[in-house]
Amino acid sequence: MGVNAKIVIIGSEAEGREWDELDRERIADANLAGRLSILATGALLSKCRLALCNDGGLMHVAGAVGCPLIALMPDTSLSFRPAGAKAVVFTTPSSSLTSSNSHLIHEVLRSDLSINGVLGACLDMLKV
Repeated sequence: MGVNAKIVIIGSEAEGREWDELDRERIADANLAGRLSILATGALLSKCRLALCNDGGLMHVAGAVGCPLIALMPDTSLSFRPAGAKAVVFTTPSSSLTSSNSHLIHEVLRSDLSINGVLGACLDMLKV
């Protein structure tokens, strides 16, 4: 299955510079990191088909505006899970996310933090 995607990088100005250094193949269509207000970022995320986020503030913005979301939260408490019905949380088996309350989010909790595991979840979410 091929995915025709526009890839937009958002985050802090420092993250934008870091991405520019790493993106030698220029896979991103736009690097807007450090260039958008939080309101503009929320507006952009509300139009996205998928957000792939680490554990941070923009992950919560994506969930709040209803963006389908893959959240990478290796060692974070269940109480900090992003909002939104379209969020899939990747964690580690030893994380407190897998506590006795994990039955509340079992359908969105995954422990395969490998590249293939995360890529598979992204492709699953992008299926129309």
